[in-house]
Amino acid sequence: MNNSVLFQWMMAYGLKMNENRLSDIVWSLCQVDRGFLEFFFKFAFGEEAKGVIVYFSEREVPQEGGRNDFVFYTNQGEYILESKINDTVIKADSYLVDVNMDSKRIRYILADDTNKYAYGWKIENDRITNEKDQLSFAYILWEDFANKLLNKERKEWNLLGALIIQTLYQKEIKIKDVFENFNFSEPHEVYIVQHEKFLPRKIKTFADKQLEDKWNEGNDYGYFINESKSIWYGSVYTPTDSEGAILVLAIKEDVFKYRFKSPNFKHKGFEYLIPIGRINCIEGWYYFKLTNRDKVEQARKELEDFVSEKY
Repeated sequence: MNNSVLFQWMMAYGLKMNENRLSDIVWSLCQVDRGFLEFFFKFAFGEEAKGVIVYFSEREVPQEGGRNDFVFYTNQGEYILESKINDTVIKADSYLVDVNMDSKRIRYILADDTNKYAYGWKIENDRITNEKDQLSFAYILWEDFANKLLNKERKEWNLLGALIIQTLYQKEIKIKDVFENFNFSEPHEVYIVQHEKFLPRKIKTFADKQLEDKWNEGNDYGYFINESKSIWYGSVYTPTDSEGAILVLAIKEDVFKYRFKSPNFKHKGFEYLIPIGRINCIEGWYYFKLTNRDKVEQARKELEDFVSEKY
């Protein structure tokens, strides 16, 4: 299954657009296309994104100041992007604690640059400013982002650009070529990776036939890989990866997020792992996809170093 097909599935949720749904769709493309994730992050944060490795993004993350539209987890900590299309309430002051009081790590992506915001917030000198609270943040525009996407050669990006324009103006747009190459009747198949291809030889086969049946139905399978049982190793199914079932390491959510709260956090980045965040929003585990199936021990060591390193 390729990114185009995956994103087509997610487009079904965009039949009636609003700012929350638009953010959901943007986030969904971040999930299935790492190139887009990096492009979106760099567009949003500009100069501040130089030299920063973005791991993944989350939507509606509960934090000290409320729920953020987009939180980017990077090798230099968290970055927050807030979307404002119809909503006129700005609460950036309450989000500062989540980025260690660094205002450069907060951006706003707006429908336009008119002064319509509540509680004293105004657009001044290419920034959104509150003189009373002495706060000022950089902003970008949804339409500028859409135009960038429409000029790219990737069809999924073109389609998203068209949907952004549609959301902003709530009217039909005449960009037929954006949609012509999408086949929404294409059959969708998910290829499950067979368990014997990645599990250690000592548990190469399943003694329990019922357990094997569960795996073949797409259920997770794995075990704790270290003595403290803090790192889980195995295979999980996720529709946001073209492989279907992927080989991962996982740690608890609080252990993962604790790293990013330190004002001194700066990570060199991962070699054997790709952080992908939560797979199931209701569970408390954060996942790392292995870049090489033959480097499990190196990946485990890399994750242990990430967890134990002091910042």
